Amino acid sequence: MRVRPYEHTHLPALLDLVNLHLTAVVPGWALPEAFLAEHLTRNTGEFVTDPWVVERATLCALEGHRMLAAAHLLRYG
Repeated sequence: MRVRPYEHTHLPALLDLVNLHLTAVVPGWALPEAFLAEHLTRNTGEFVTDPWVVERATLCALEGHRMLAAAHLLRYG
């Protein structure tokens, strides 16, 4: 297993992981790829806290081509 910074090529596997967890909570729900990609770079809908974010990082735990986990980190300043 290796932990790597998010790359755009990880998006399909990350989307599968997020939707797997989302479907476990609310059957039938899923996020579209464009929504997830947009929120990894900036959360424009969050007008109160988003301007305070000075650094964003998404880390992906991979085993081969399989995504095991991911973490989206925000640093405020």
